[in-house]
Amino acid sequence: MVVRLYQFRLESCLAESQCSMRKFFLVLTLALALASAETTEDKEDAVPEEIVEEIKASDEIPENDGGLRNFEYYNTVHGPHRGNSHGDYRPPNFAPSNIGYGGGGYDGGYGGGYGGSYPNPPPQPSESEYDFPKPNPPPSCNCKDIVDQIDDLDEKIIKSLLDLEIKADGIQRDVGDIHKETESVAFVSSQTQLIANAVDNQLNIVRQNLTIIKSDVEELTQFQQNIPDRTYLTEALFGLKCSYARKSKPLDDRIYSSCEDPNIKKTGTYWIKANFYKPVKVICMLDYGGRWMVIQNRFDGSVDFYRPWREYKYGFGNNDGGEYWLGLDRIYQFTKNGGAQLMIMLEDFEKNVTYAQYDQFSISDENDQYRILKLKGFLGGAGNSFEAEGMRFSTFDYDNDKFDQNCAAHTHGAWWYKSCGDSNLNGLYLNGPTLEKTGIYWNSFRGYNYSLKKTRMMLRQIGGGTGY
Repeated sequence: MVVRLYQFRLESCLAESQCSMRKFFLVLTLALALASAETTEDKEDAVPEEIVEEIKASDEIPENDGGLRNFEYYNTVHGPHRGNSHGDYRPPNFAPSNIGYGGGGYDGGYGGGYGGSYPNPPPQPSESEYDFPKPNPPPSCNCKDIVDQIDDLDEKIIKSLLDLEIKADGIQRDVGDIHKETESVAFVSSQTQLIANAVDNQLNIVRQNLTIIKSDVEELTQFQQNIPDRTYLTEALFGLKCSYARKSKPLDDRIYSSCEDPNIKKTGTYWIKANFYKPVKVICMLDYGGRWMVIQNRFDGSVDFYRPWREYKYGFGNNDGGEYWLGLDRIYQFTKNGGAQLMIMLEDFEKNVTYAQYDQFSISDENDQYRILKLKGFLGGAGNSFEAEGMRFSTFDYDNDKFDQNCAAHTHGAWWYKSCGDSNLNGLYLNGPTLEKTGIYWNSFRGYNYSLKKTRMMLRQIGGGTGY
């Protein structure tokens, strides 16, 4: 009954456009609540109490209805009532006098006839005395325009929702594309990393191969150095010859003119007169393409070579096969008539042997500080670290070099220094690598900071002369 009434009210309000705005929205809210219910019982329960109360408060009682109301209308709004057999039920706002009702029916049904009397003539019934009086028309409103606006708004909302759905679909597609691109980039990145790792592995292999090649080149270079014109085999004998010469005794007490004397048949220690003031013991080497007189011999550090000028002039050491320096004066005497050939043999602690040979070598006398007059015609695998032509001999007590410092004192040696020189064969006897430039070094062979194990300086006359 509630449903029917408010459906009627909503339809009347919309049809006549005469209900107030407030009441229209109250009825519209109630209608929406009813529409959401599925059964009649649900619809009864769906009516919000506060809406019903407000609608009750806004109802207007029709005037001049003689106090009569439509019972269905009353029961709908105010709830069902029962009459009684004494006719004492009076509807609200009813004020007749001396009027009684017949017994009421149950739940709002009609009871017995009228009773009592009216002070005035009774009201004239309408066409049917049971018809309800028509309620006053509600105030007018522009409900149709509002409904049209709501419809327009509804259409716009639906259109906006459709646009949002289309955009959402587009965004979802874009997200899917981005996801695919991300996966593609991740795959490319992983492949790039694999390629980079492979390249690194190849580079490591190349580095290893280069290291091997470098080692092979160094070995070949060393091997090439060990194959001079005088043949590698004769150089390889150098170590053995040193040992033999160190232990050898004079084969006899005869005095020979020089190491080139044909009566000398093998390498050893001999008395040699040459053009010296008196005979002297020297080692004669019958190898390396000729007969050589040893003027400097070092192999174990048993003799101290850090000595003053006077001792380098006359010579020192063990000429009987040990370490010695023949003497600057004897070297001058041997080279003064046409010069001589100079052979320098070198060996490191790794048993690498090499040499440097000069076809022309001669020095001046003491008055000129034993200056090198000729030093030409280099060959050999050791490299030329003796470019000292024109240089004078220096010791720690005779500084004749062209450097600001005393090179002999600085390098702990004695030599023909040129700005402290690239060679120092009379330096301290050390064991291989050193931190200071004080050992027996030949720069082009093992560098300044490597002290060699063995050195030997030898002379022979140019053209195989006797040296006189």
